[in-house]
This record gives sequence, C-alpha cells and structure tokens, in this order.
Amino acid sequence: MRLKCLKSLAGVMMVCAGSAWAQTSRISQTVDNSKRTVLTGQMHPKAKAAYDQGRVTPALELTYVTLTLAPTASQQADLEKLLIAQQTKGSPNYQKWLTPEEYAQR
Repeated sequence: MRLKCLKSLAGVMMVCAGSAWAQTSRISQTVDNSKRTVLTGQMHPKAKAAYDQGRVTPALELTYVTLTLAPTASQQADLEKLLIAQQTKGSPNYQKWLTPEEYAQR
C-alpha cells in the first residue's frame, strides 16, 4: 500500500492537471538579515563532537546544504484529497497528474 502511495505521489509530481489551487505565499514580510535565527537540534546524526575543529571563517562558502520543509496541514489534506480523486473513476481529476511546477504551486 505504501509503495502505491509513493508511486501515486510521483505521478502527481510528473504529469499534468489544472493548477487552480495555487497556494498563497506564507512569507508575510521582507526578509530582515539582522533577525537571523540559528536552528538547533538539526545536527546530522553522524556528526560527532570529537571531530569538531572549532568555528570556521565567516567567508566559508557552503557548496551543499539540504533544507527540508514540511507542508502545512491544509496542504497535506489537499494533496491527500487530490490523490484519492486521481485514482477514483468518475472523478473530474481521475488520472489527471500534476507537473512538478503545478505540484510546487499547490
């Protein structure tokens, strides 16, 4: 069952359907670089204090960073409804898949 859901999610992101449900921006104000926040508890599980060599220069350029964001509860509920509709014969969204761009808009 989980594999079916994963395949369906991949299909949602790859093929075509209407983008009538575009999400509004959740950024409510201009980004102020003077109000940055250090995230805690985000350390890779393989990082060990024994390998810590101290602070790096502020000029260090990071070439690779992974940032994972979770959908809001309403976005997740909307996605689950869409997945069901895409797999329900007779639904207007039956087998109408989303492009990656349409998925991002949702």
